[in-house]
Amino acid sequence: MARYMEALKSSLAVMGKQGLQSLEIRNDDTVIGEKLMDLLCYSPCLRKLVIDGGCISRLSKQMALLVNLRHLYIGVSNIKQDDLCVLGSIPTLLFVRLFVENGPDERLAIISHQFRCLKQFIFISLGGGLDMLFMQEAMPELRWLCLKFRAHESDCKMGFEFSFKHLASLEHLKVTIDCGDATRSRVEAAEASVRNAASAHPGCPRIEINRYLEDTEGYRLS
Repeated sequence: MARYMEALKSSLAVMGKQGLQSLEIRNDDTVIGEKLMDLLCYSPCLRKLVIDGGCISRLSKQMALLVNLRHLYIGVSNIKQDDLCVLGSIPTLLFVRLFVENGPDERLAIISHQFRCLKQFIFISLGGGLDMLFMQEAMPELRWLCLKFRAHESDCKMGFEFSFKHLASLEHLKVTIDCGDATRSRVEAAEASVRNAASAHPGCPRIEINRYLEDTEGYRLS
């Protein structure tokens, strides 16, 4: 492992000096993925980063050094507010797909002047419940927002709270609610929360809400 990581570090350093702009890696090893994130500072010209096939446990603060990054596709085991702030500080991001294995256990807020150039944001959470607020002047260029989350009640007791009204450029909102292992009342509460938040948006974006696994035995009796 040590020899492999040293070779990877050396390769990234060489390619970084040569202006590496696109990096796509299929990662099935969490340890390698985390070490890779810490090595990304060697590639300041990177514009596209795709890490597929597995989740890393955390987002490295080193990502803030990727000041030219435009396209990000990544999975993490857990997400915190500070992690979103690190991503939001990257000034050039246009596309982000963020997959969260365990789901957040706290309210997430996209704060003012974060993700200034972002056009598309895809957030997928396997945890139960989701509280996500988009504050005033956050994601001012966002056109397309896609959220997918599970409705079942998890140990952290997360509910459903959303705010989209400050997304000034939003044109299309797509939300998928995973009904697996959820009560019907939880699913209905999730959808109602999304619809209420979307209806408050002054720009009347296109709204698409889907229920995943609704037609299977995913529901628990309520």
